[in-house]
Amino acid sequence: MMRPVVLLTLALLATGCVSRTTRTVPTGKIISITQSLTPDTVDMGTLRSGEVLTKQITLRNNTDSPVVLLSSRTSCGCLRISLPEAAIKPAEEFAAEVTFDSVGYLYWLPHTIEISTSFADRPLNIVVTATIKE
Repeated sequence: MMRPVVLLTLALLATGCVSRTTRTVPTGKIISITQSLTPDTVDMGTLRSGEVLTKQITLRNNTDSPVVLLSSRTSCGCLRISLPEAAIKPAEEFAAEVTFDSVGYLYWLPHTIEISTSFADRPLNIVVTATIKE
C-alpha cells in the first residue's frame, strides 16, 4: 500500500519540475496616457507553450498635469504589469513591463489590462495578443 503512494508522490513532483523558459524583450512600444478611449495593443509575438515572456513598454503622460496610475486589473491571471508608485509628470515617460505566462495555453484569445488613473474617469485599456505553439 505504501509503494503506490510513494510512486504517485514522485510522479507528481517530477511533473512540477518541468523546465520553463523566461525571456524579456524590449518592444519600443509607447502607450500614451490621454482621455482617448482607443485601446493600445501589445503583441507578445510567438511563444512556446509554457514560456514566460516579459515585454518592456513605455507609458507616456500626454496630459497637462501629473498622472498617478492607481491600479491595474487583468482579464487573466496569466498577465501582469509593473506600475510606478509615484506620479508621472506631464511629458514624462515610465518604463513598464508586461509579463505573460503561457503555461497551459496552446491557442490564444486576446486578453486585456485595465489601468485606472487619477486623470480619466475610464481606465486605460491595453489589449495583449500572442500566438502559442507546442
